[in-house]
Amino acid sequence: MKPVLTADEYNRIDKAYEGDLDAAMDKAGYAVALAAVRAGAGYGSRVSVLAGVGNNGGDGYVAARYLAARGARVTVHALDLPRSPEASRAARTARSAGVRMTKLAEPDDADLVIDALFGGGVRGGLPLPIFGWIANDAHVVAVDYPTGLD
Repeated sequence: MKPVLTADEYNRIDKAYEGDLDAAMDKAGYAVALAAVRAGAGYGSRVSVLAGVGNNGGDGYVAARYLAARGARVTVHALDLPRSPEASRAARTARSAGVRMTKLAEPDDADLVIDALFGGGVRGGLPLPIFGWIANDAHVVAVDYPTGLD
């Protein structure tokens, strides 16, 4: 079994970071896009990005932009509007690059799903629309770790 960081450990690491958050988010999103490519995302494939409101969601917006540039048909399914300045900028940049965006609802027929909903820790339980996505058969690439793992 691989050890994972707790939500508190992730929060301490995030708070201690003093670098350029936009650059860090771009690097993280690019790494997620590369993982999606290794999992089969490419020209013409249907990719659904489930984006949360924080920086985890921001990483998903960045990945969506890179995958769209490779010719994937990407749709971001947003839980709500981004709350951090960095995630907001990532969402605007993805939209400007032509990434389709919609409110998180029932699953679609994606070839691959990027789970960028929650990083470390979910407060108050999972929102209802997520359960359909969890039961979906599409291959999933998770940012940090899968939604529901705390």
